[in-house]
Amino acid sequence: MTRLILNTILVSGLVFGQAAAPAARRILGEVTAVDAAGGKFTVKVDKAEPQTIEKASDLLYKRVAPGVTDLKKAEPSKFDELEVGDRVLVRDKDVVVMAKHELAKKHEADREEWTKRGTSGLVTGVNPASKEINIEVKAAMGAAKPVILTIGEKTQFRRYAPDSVKFSEAKEATLTDLAKGDQLRVLGTKSEDGAKVDAEMIVFGTFRTLAGTITKVDVANGTIDVKPIEGKPVTIKTTKDSTVKKMPEMMARMMSGGGMRPAGAPGGTGGPPTTAGGTPTGAPAGGRPTGGGPGGFPGGGGMRPPGGGDINAMLERMPALPLTDLKAGDQIIVSSTKGAAADQMTAITILTGVEALLAARPAAAPQGGRGGGGMGGGWTMDIPVL
Repeated sequence: MTRLILNTILVSGLVFGQAAAPAARRILGEVTAVDAAGGKFTVKVDKAEPQTIEKASDLLYKRVAPGVTDLKKAEPSKFDELEVGDRVLVRDKDVVVMAKHELAKKHEADREEWTKRGTSGLVTGVNPASKEINIEVKAAMGAAKPVILTIGEKTQFRRYAPDSVKFSEAKEATLTDLAKGDQLRVLGTKSEDGAKVDAEMIVFGTFRTLAGTITKVDVANGTIDVKPIEGKPVTIKTTKDSTVKKMPEMMARMMSGGGMRPAGAPGGTGGPPTTAGGTPTGAPAGGRPTGGGPGGFPGGGGMRPPGGGDINAMLERMPALPLTDLKAGDQIIVSSTKGAAADQMTAITILTGVEALLAARPAAAPQGGRGGGGMGGGWTMDIPVL
């Protein structure tokens, strides 16, 4: 787990919402098909059924960059330039377009901004009088670090909707909507020691974190059946907004209390089961060679997380994996917004490679609560912003 910086899809919605005048027709969404020969295109409407725009070539087209709120800055465009993936606002006689490639560019810039200037944590206290929020930021090694968020007049708040992993569907909120146990992510300027953040944007919600073993992966339908460490089976639904990431073995061992020793080494704790060759059970063939120093890294010095190791920041930098990389028997941790059904979740993040972590904390299988519980004494996976 962008991105003031907003999710580009949210930005486009806000921009169009501000710019649009009352009209007989107002359709906001993403272009899914363009029929040049037939002179029409189809829009996947936000929170509604798709609609086909007939006689599209007769409309007036304007192109704006993501973040632009003044349509006087729009540039002329035309039907022939429309592409699948563009965001559009179709009004009575005109179409306002945000190009797919421009959205992607801003989206990536926003992600980097949140990676550099974002902080994630669990709310431990809210003080409306002093306009401060206390959070705990969990590190890979050592105790959680307390951080104070200072709230200004321009600080924006957004709360995730139940059963939704989309930042674009998050609702406007206020400081008083926050409560102890909520998870949040803040974008802002950090003090030199990282103990304070002047908040510009705060997104938060009630989340659920579940740990268990995959029993079935249905790639076609985008679902995963999981047997939790505790409780009844759960079906995990994935969407295009869901992310699959793999925790490095070294990180899992550090978090499990096993330090940097290779799996099965004397004195190690929480290490995953190994094959006869010393490779962790379930590890992909042809992985990183081991040998030399602690944890299999040559030189003996091992690797330490930078700056004490904000877990969520480290996970954010990991590359995303396709759903096809998951298989029955894998152990995973899943984060989701808390929904109505206990036996279903819509995944925000699916984390694999967690065998060592779960072996060391077999009882840590959070099933809910305002903040969604957490693995390992309060650790929870990041919440999405982009």
